[in-house]
Amino acid sequence: VEENRILELNLRNHVIAPGGSVVYSPKAIAHLKASSIFVFLHLAVKDLKHRLNNASQRGIVGLKTKSLDQLFNERLPLYLKYTDMTIDCTGKSKNAIVEEIRQSLIDRCHPHT
Repeated sequence: VEENRILELNLRNHVIAPGGSVVYSPKAIAHLKASSIFVFLHLAVKDLKHRLNNASQRGIVGLKTKSLDQLFNERLPLYLKYTDMTIDCTGKSKNAIVEEIRQSLIDRCHPHT
C-alpha cells in the first residue's frame, strides 16, 4: 500500500516524510529519488526509542515480529544506501534540524556561495 501511494505522488516542490519502511521498496525509492533529495534524519536507536513512546500504536511495519533495535539495524544500511544527505539529529531541536536541512540544501544547490 505504501509503495503504491508513493508511486502515485507528484513530488516536485514538496516535502514528504514517508514511513520508515519505504526503504524496503526499490520502486518507491527510485520514484522518490527521480525528483527529490532524500534526506535521512539520523538518531541513535536509544533516542529513537525515547521519541517513539507510542511505537505500538504507530503501525510500524515489522514491529510485531521484530524489536525496534532489530528494525533499526535492518533499515539503517538501506537509509544510508539511498540518502543524498544525512542530518544528525542528536540533541537538536526541531528548529535547529530544519535550519541545518535548509542550509545543507542551499549549500548543495549553490556550492560556491
